[in-house]
Amino acid sequence: MSTTTRLRISKLDDATDTAHLEKALEAVPGVKSVEIDPESNEAIVEHEGAEPRQLTQALRQQGYISEIAA
Repeated sequence: MSTTTRLRISKLDDATDTAHLEKALEAVPGVKSVEIDPESNEAIVEHEGAEPRQLTQALRQQGYISEIAA
C-alpha cells in the first residue's frame, strides 16, 4: 500500500534545485514517485515502506531543511 507524504522545503530556489532534490528523494528505498513544486516549496512523495524521517534526511544531506507538512 502506497503512502503519500508532503514535505515543506526551506529555501527552495529554482528548477535546478528541484531536479537535484527529486533525485535525492527517489534514491530513498521504497519511494515510487516525487513531485516538487518550487512555488509552494513542497515535495509530494509517494512511497511504500519509506519512513518520513528518511525523506527529510535525504533532503538534509543535500543541504535543505524540510518538515512534514500537515
